Amino acid sequence: MKSIGFIGIGTMGKGMVENLLKNGFNVFAYNRTRSKAKAIKHKNFNIVASPKELPEKCEAIFTCVSNDDALNGILFSKNGVFKALTAKNILIDSGTTSLELTKKIYEKAKRKNAEFLDAPITGSKIGAESGQLLFMVGGSKEIFDKCMPLWNAMGKKAVY
Repeated sequence: MKSIGFIGIGTMGKGMVENLLKNGFNVFAYNRTRSKAKAIKHKNFNIVASPKELPEKCEAIFTCVSNDDALNGILFSKNGVFKALTAKNILIDSGTTSLELTKKIYEKAKRKNAEFLDAPITGSKIGAESGQLLFMVGGSKEIFDKCMPLWNAMGKKAVY
């Protein structure tokens, strides 16, 4: 897993992406405010025009957005991730998401034969920048283990 999709280059997402890049991953990113994504300068960083482009380019796709409304749009709109999500994809939500929306994402991913991990984070902006986040992950243990290089690139600990 070398190419990672990332949606949400905000307070936490920017540091997470920078740590993925430092650890040798290629990152394809989408951000609603394009200027925030353009602030990251790295040869392995690419900006896509819509979330729908990410499933084709990346096995794992992270979301780290501010609320349910933003996540709904990014995932389920006409240019959303779910328009192109397939069985080869792992969708990982690291935002603060309601239980209702988390269940909806899980069910829709299951119907597409895609994997879904609910992976909220703690650690603040400083933790994101320094790679010291804590991931609390729910989903398939096998997929959690497969994603260990990602957890290690961005955090100090991942708890299943």
